[in-house]
Amino acid sequence: MLTITQQSIIFIGDNDHHYNQEYLNSLAEKANIEIAAYEQVDHQLNHQQGALASIAILESITLKVKEFILQSNHGEERL
Repeated sequence: MLTITQQSIIFIGDNDHHYNQEYLNSLAEKANIEIAAYEQVDHQLNHQQGALASIAILESITLKVKEFILQSNHGEERL
């Protein structure tokens, strides 16, 4: 991930078994990588507080993905 040059976005929860704060900090220093980290969320993007909280996380991710695509397409919506 440290060598990727294209615009990227990472979604991760702090309860994900791949979560590593030091590594995320090094990725955050790269201008082309956006990181969306969620508290109390696991690898499957399930929130510890249950289904409604998980749905809210998925809604947030969906909006961020849409924004990311629109920025990548310079405002041209091609969804």
